[in-house]
Amino acid sequence: MEWREVVGVVLANDKLKICNRTFLFLIGIGIMLISGSCLTSSRGAEFITAFLENSFKSQGTPKLQLLITGYHPATTVTVTANKSTFNKKVSVNKQTVSVEVPASLEMKGTDIFDGSVWIEADKEISVVSHNYKRFTSATTIVYPTHQLGTSYYVVTPVGDATSHFKEFAVVAYEFPTQVTIHLKGAVTFQGKAYAAGSRLVADLKAFQAIQLQSSADLSGTKVESVAPVAVLSGHICVKKFSYCDHVAEQLLPVSSWGTTFIVPPVPFETQTDIVYVVASQDNTLIQYQSGATPGSRHAVAGEVIQFQMQPSQSYFFSANAGIQVLFFFAGNSKKYDPFLINVPALKSYCTSYHIDGIKAFDNFAVIVAKTLDSNGITLEKRAITNAKWTPIPGTEYSFSQLSLGKEASALSVEHPSAPFGLFILGGVHADGYGSVALCPCLTVNKSTFRKMVSVKEKETVSVVVPASSQMTGTNIFDQTVQIQADKDISVFSYKDKLSTSAATVVYPVQQLGTSYYVVNGLIYTVPISFSAGRIRAYQHGTKVLIEADFGLIVSYDLVYHVTVTVPSTYRGQMQGLCGNYNGKKDDGFLLPNGIITSDIAKFGASWKVRVPGADRSCSDGCSGNSCPVCDERKKDVFKQRHYCGILTAPDGPFSACHGKVDASVYFSNCIYDLCMGNGDSQVLCNSIQSYVSVCQEAGVSVKPWRRSPSFCLLRCPANSHYEICTNLCSTSCAKITDPAACPETCAEGCQCNDGFFFDGLSCVTTKDCGCLKNGRYYKPNEKVLLNVCQESCCCIPGQGVICEAHNCAADENCKVQDGIMSCINKDPCKALKCREKETCKMENGQAKCKPQFTGTCWAWGDPHYQTFDKKKFDFQGTCSYTIAKYCGNDATLVPFTIDEKNDNRGNQAVSYVRLTNIYVYGYKISIHKQETGRIRLNDTITSLPLTLEDGKIKLYQSGTNAVLQTDFGLQVTYDWQWHLVITLPSSYYGATCGLCGNFNQNPADDMVFLNGTRAASIISWASSWKVKDRDPFCWDYCRGNCPTCDESKRALYGKEEYCGLISKTSGGPFRECHSIVNPDDFFDSCIYDVCLNGGAKNILCQALEAYAKTCRKEGAVIYDWRTASGCALPCPQNSHYEFCGNACPASCADRKAPSACKQPCVETCQCNDGYVLSVDKCVPVGSCGCTYNGLYYKPGEEFWADETCGSRCTCDPTLGIVVCKPAGCKDSEACTVINGVRGCHPVSTATCSAAGDPHYTTFDGKKYDFMGTCVYQLAGLCSKDPTLKSFTVNVENNNRGNENVSYTKVVTLEVYNVVITLSQEYPHRIQV
Repeated sequence: MEWREVVGVVLANDKLKICNRTFLFLIGIGIMLISGSCLTSSRGAEFITAFLENSFKSQGTPKLQLLITGYHPATTVTVTANKSTFNKKVSVNKQTVSVEVPASLEMKGTDIFDGSVWIEADKEISVVSHNYKRFTSATTIVYPTHQLGTSYYVVTPVGDATSHFKEFAVVAYEFPTQVTIHLKGAVTFQGKAYAAGSRLVADLKAFQAIQLQSSADLSGTKVESVAPVAVLSGHICVKKFSYCDHVAEQLLPVSSWGTTFIVPPVPFETQTDIVYVVASQDNTLIQYQSGATPGSRHAVAGEVIQFQMQPSQSYFFSANAGIQVLFFFAGNSKKYDPFLINVPALKSYCTSYHIDGIKAFDNFAVIVAKTLDSNGITLEKRAITNAKWTPIPGTEYSFSQLSLGKEASALSVEHPSAPFGLFILGGVHADGYGSVALCPCLTVNKSTFRKMVSVKEKETVSVVVPASSQMTGTNIFDQTVQIQADKDISVFSYKDKLSTSAATVVYPVQQLGTSYYVVNGLIYTVPISFSAGRIRAYQHGTKVLIEADFGLIVSYDLVYHVTVTVPSTYRGQMQGLCGNYNGKKDDGFLLPNGIITSDIAKFGASWKVRVPGADRSCSDGCSGNSCPVCDERKKDVFKQRHYCGILTAPDGPFSACHGKVDASVYFSNCIYDLCMGNGDSQVLCNSIQSYVSVCQEAGVSVKPWRRSPSFCLLRCPANSHYEICTNLCSTSCAKITDPAACPETCAEGCQCNDGFFFDGLSCVTTKDCGCLKNGRYYKPNEKVLLNVCQESCCCIPGQGVICEAHNCAADENCKVQDGIMSCINKDPCKALKCREKETCKMENGQAKCKPQFTGTCWAWGDPHYQTFDKKKFDFQGTCSYTIAKYCGNDATLVPFTIDEKNDNRGNQAVSYVRLTNIYVYGYKISIHKQETGRIRLNDTITSLPLTLEDGKIKLYQSGTNAVLQTDFGLQVTYDWQWHLVITLPSSYYGATCGLCGNFNQNPADDMVFLNGTRAASIISWASSWKVKDRDPFCWDYCRGNCPTCDESKRALYGKEEYCGLISKTSGGPFRECHSIVNPDDFFDSCIYDVCLNGGAKNILCQALEAYAKTCRKEGAVIYDWRTASGCALPCPQNSHYEFCGNACPASCADRKAPSACKQPCVETCQCNDGYVLSVDKCVPVGSCGCTYNGLYYKPGEEFWADETCGSRCTCDPTLGIVVCKPAGCKDSEACTVINGVRGCHPVSTATCSAAGDPHYTTFDGKKYDFMGTCVYQLAGLCSKDPTLKSFTVNVENNNRGNENVSYTKVVTLEVYNVVITLSQEYPHRIQV
């Protein structure tokens, strides 16, 4: 079973020269893949370098050479000088050839130069540069471009002559880049003096170089760049124990530094040399040994430590983080001149080297190898018989010094399997050189796989790389794959192993897309900085900002609005949906091939980023006339001030911004988006917020616009509050220690309350703040694995981030899963800790815990109960009771509570389920008896279907039932009458309580109180689960004279015409269910309910239906039972009965529901063709209502849109949208929910009365007597206020034997077009 790794390459474009290299003219696109290259290999196909200034003008013209070594026959090498006519091609076989470049390429002084040298070969080569003047020369390996980086630390050796300049240079590769230099010594650049400790920023064009010189020591200077660069460091002419000599060495980026080094002594040394060691991180522990005594010391990032090296002594260095080691030969008594060597780390040693000495010099090779491997090293394929090996104290290594004479050239030094280190050095009077030997990187276990392919425009090619490239286990590996191209490409990798496969996008090393490495996505909490602080991400108000130090800013509000800001240096250099940034609007729709189009859809599609596997789930949208158009009548609605009109209102909250940011575009976009969103209020709020964001970025002070809880209320988390101008950055936990500047502009959002700080997710107290290290914020006591799980870091409050070595166990792999790096067991299911009644199963390549079974609890009829553990009991309490609740202590399980309210329907011995309350995910969801097609969400009547919490809760009608489903497996169904069913996965095994029991598969212990004691009776146990409700007349059991069912009636109702149909075997409709669901309990319960209700037909039908539904749920086959029992299911108008219909009916809110339904069929009333379900009725498709904020409303339905009654809305069927207007309650009213409907309800009442004589008391309390005997208006509405219902109360008075006294004879109420009369003539009755 071998893995097959495929790298897919897609050519992005090859014409836009502003974004691609303009100096290559190839018919095909060359792509090189190198598997297993050395960390510091000198071997490559492309190189960039420059020549530092060598000594003084008095020394004459330098001879600048490139020594090029080939490893393949007929290798063509091209050497090009930037901004020069110099271009030379040479053919190199397996030899070293010299190419002399113009002396004018020597950089002189401090400035920016164009004279870099670019070397390109069609096969791999190695390059050494040699800068020679009489008595002063320097040699350095030129590392290939794939070894370049973006972060370096400079080392400039210090000699005795202070008048001689230390120097270094930064060379840009093929892309423009910004270079930031943190100076350790003073320099003067382009007429400006920069003091030590200051920062110098330079913008380099492609192939330019900046050289800085100073009489001060520049060691420790940090160089950072946006794009990879080469850095050379040295000295014009350094003098110590001999004459002065030019020294230069190409440095390695911090990312390539190692942790263990050996510096052997120089064969011809007679004086003291210097070893420079540079740390890459703070708190770096450096351990060293020279001779018998070891030592150690700590260093901070960028600190340069000098070690004095005595003749004949070696040095061994080991660190807990990357370090850079350079050896400076200071000259000797023979007057051999100084040189500088970049010492390789032990991990960079190779098994084979190519060396060339310099004619007329005393040439030496110094070999460093493991003592046990030393005898296997050969020179020119022959054993080295005269080698003397000297052990290096504190290590398992030894060194040997070999004299190569004055004619050494093209020599090979090899070991068949063991890596070793090799230095080549030499001296002559008044001159000297030293270098690491050329390493072809043919070490054991590393691949020589290389392949070049050609890719046409918009073509995808596949390249299969060796199976050995796969990494297994926890370790450091050489099996990286590098892809290089001369034009922009897209890359993805695909891995396939029999039935298992995985694909991932490969992101470019540079944003410009010519070099790629596979990157695993780790999730970080903001704020966070990367790439030595060059990239920073943080939250600003409601947005997250990503800033790069060269001026790029990407902003996203995580919902709606994205902005990209680039500096003016990128003018004319851009591409994509944002255009080319050349100042011309008429050519903004530029395709990748350079053609301008007017077709927006074509333009957009041309910049699609192809992601494997995602093409099926996305589209390029509409084009031309196929795009939806907003109805003009809808536009008129959305132009109003309480919609998008707020953006352009001259006296609105944004009027101060109109002069800086044109609101018309945002206004038009708002109208269109709102139209396409059918008036969804969140779309409106997002549209307005996008304009607010750009106004605040422009420095405009915006007035508060979220005018009330009814308009775009921004809900803030605990310990915070909304502000129009927040300052989240300065009140963040990270800011306590982070010196980074905060944004100058403010942004609306949630501001932490006084005394609280933002930790990236919430507002916490100072003691709960974490730590900031290397630009990353760690939460308190948060354990984080880094560096391929080889380092474990933890934030200890008060101490900072403490890191220590870490390794995964032998049976674990280091993986990034769900954005977190962790040690994952090689057996995914072994690593996953499933609960007691769960089983680990593989799904889509991931291990998941799956419940082994589900439990079902129900209550129906009397009601009759069955627990999850199948214990059955009857309980006739009429109060509210907890039927099921999560009572465990597993924080990973979602808590829930389900209460049910029973009612009495005319017989004290019988009660039925009339209400179910489900509490889950912070919602209260109520299903009431006879509210078909509706539920109550937080006490407000809401139509079905409904989705909450981003799909975690789904509510819909299925057959005659309301169904609630959650993402964790809970399902609740209630038929709006009396039948409640709860289904729960076994993940909740032993963790529930309530009338459904504890769900531990043991029915014997279901009736246990919370304190663990057993209940003496069903009533005492069931009543213990009573919850408070507003029913003062409910009871837990029948008191007094309770009815019973005598034997004669039991026999009657047990016949097949009644309940006997349940247990009928021969030809019975439930015969095939008997073996699956025991009919006995249902039969007995049916008799009880029917008997105590006097044989009521509806009770019989409900009992039969309860058994039928249970059979269906268990998957049993049942037959038509309604015809045999006479229990026809009455269907509403425009629908018909179906014995086995779709469980997910098409509705106005979701017309595609049937096609996506995965539920088994149900007994239902199916809407006729051309009709869909509108709450509780089947209506023509064209007569549907409106969907607003995810909720469905019937045509003409009016409602308040918020909890404060600030906006009154109506479903306008002619527009198909909800239209809202600002409104509010009167001072005498409060916005409350009564009987499931939100409205403005009076906060108090007033009573008027007429009594006796009669004596009158007005609503305002004035009392008077009036003895008239006619008909009078006692009270009536005189206002035209449409919110008040009109009514009139008239009274007729008469005498009762005394003309001086009158009494009320008749009271007449006229309301809702109905006249109701109460009179003495007809006592105890009303006349209508």
